[in-house]
Amino acid sequence: MIYSFARDLGYEDLPAKGRRWTPRAKALAVSLVWSGRVTRDALCDDHEITSEEFALWEQLMARHGLGALRATHARSYRHETAILRVRPAKPRKRPR
Repeated sequence: MIYSFARDLGYEDLPAKGRRWTPRAKALAVSLVWSGRVTRDALCDDHEITSEEFALWEQLMARHGLGALRATHARSYRHETAILRVRPAKPRKRPR
């Protein structure tokens, strides 16, 4: 999903190193990667973001939208995401 505000913005609109990442900036970064305008590795290297942190942004945005990227709501969304990531699905038993 590409948010409407991200269509008019580009890579140069992301925060500089050491600057605070707002929910919109995180959403813009994810949108740029999803649209193929920049690679995940390049973005993470240039902005000193770990691949795990960026993957979490992607998961939160895909499952819950822009609101999940807000720091004040992180605990409620991340707990659910962490459980899903830690506990793999059990294989289903085939009916006989």
